[in-house]
Amino acid sequence: VLLPLDFFNIPQNRTVHSIEWFARIFWTVDLLVGFITAYSDDAGRMQRSPSKIAMRYLKSWFLLDLTIVIIDWLQGAILRTA
Repeated sequence: VLLPLDFFNIPQNRTVHSIEWFARIFWTVDLLVGFITAYSDDAGRMQRSPSKIAMRYLKSWFLLDLTIVIIDWLQGAILRTA
């Protein structure tokens, strides 16, 4: 969420640091919630089967979500050691 703002050289203070951690944790939890979020199938029925939900998520947004979450955590780890 804050990665594009790095272009503007925003000073790192406690507030910015807290927002970065909140966003990192929020998107990590969101990734996990994707595995348990029911969806409406083509016939309009609500699908609540964990295996169907997981397969649908894995075939749709999972790879993008995982990539973004990994980059976010790596950025946090790199900035922490710098």
